Amino acid sequence: MKGKSVHMTDSKVGFLKPRPTKDLKHELTFGSVRSPQGGLTVQHAHELLSKYGQGALERARKIILEEKIENRDVRDALCFFMQQTWTDLEYPGLMAMACEAVGGKKESTLWIGASLILLRGAMDVHDDIIDKQATKTGKSTLYGKWGQDLAIIAGDVLFYEGLTHLNEAVLDFPKGQGRRITKMVKDALFEVGTGVAREVELRGNFDLSPRDLMKIITQKSACAEMHARIGAIVGRSGRAQENAIGTFGRLLAVLTMIRDELIDIYEPEELLNRKEKECLPLPLLYAMQEASVKSKVLPILEKRTLSDNDSEKLANIVLQSEGFKQLRKFMDEMKQKALTNLKTIKQNEAIFVMASLLDPIYEDMPVDEN
Repeated sequence: MKGKSVHMTDSKVGFLKPRPTKDLKHELTFGSVRSPQGGLTVQHAHELLSKYGQGALERARKIILEEKIENRDVRDALCFFMQQTWTDLEYPGLMAMACEAVGGKKESTLWIGASLILLRGAMDVHDDIIDKQATKTGKSTLYGKWGQDLAIIAGDVLFYEGLTHLNEAVLDFPKGQGRRITKMVKDALFEVGTGVAREVELRGNFDLSPRDLMKIITQKSACAEMHARIGAIVGRSGRAQENAIGTFGRLLAVLTMIRDELIDIYEPEELLNRKEKECLPLPLLYAMQEASVKSKVLPILEKRTLSDNDSEKLANIVLQSEGFKQLRKFMDEMKQKALTNLKTIKQNEAIFVMASLLDPIYEDMPVDEN
């Protein structure tokens, strides 16, 4: 896998976000692999969303950097987070893209986008505290660098700032729309929180049903739907368009999160963290439904440490399983449903751009030859 898409928060919940990882095309031989022919790669999709979301991120950073915070440690921790750790571009990018797709101006989403970047940042900080995650992709988290107490305080500040600026941003909308946007944000954050809480409850359970984790992933994709819906509202779409774009946003996030679940198997450090502090990756759970596969997987998972060879062995077992074939079929169905929803909207360049975000879903995955 060349790049990881999103976990979302849980706010690890992001999507189409590349991360350094092995080029499996050259390093593994688990069958045929492919990248999309003539379509966007993960890297290109990330760059596209980043371009749309950059303005909101810059505004969010400005809010925090210009805030007068007397405690130096809290101020330094927040500056570290906003400048070096938190590059939340995909969600505000999706919002801006959705706005443009229904005929609006993407610049109209900047203030709401910035406020939601701060709220999701708060969720990310608190999520790392729950998982005791000191590093991500080789970099220190705020929790890892500054410790639990300062991380809690910094996360609280991000919540306060996000809520304050969200309330100010919706004042520019008609009263009914402002209330709808605020409720959408609340409902999405609650849904994500419910998924994260359920994941904490189920962590360490090797007998977890794939259906249970799939429900959690769907819940953690609520923020993507919410961002897409708000973009449509800002663009003054009708309710049918809003529903279609919102459904597309959630399915896009679910699909990219499933791709990330597969990537986690290839990274020993991440897989060990998943085994001890979270739930096992979804493709692994699908594969382990077969008793013969489970008997091969458990001895590896029961090791105290995992090597690159262990991860590669697990990945090969998963990709050759019937469970993985079932998961691929499920992904195919979701992708088709996402595209069908976009086809209900008047076609324009922005709609075609949104559809292209689905191109990298299978990048470097084995081709289903059946």
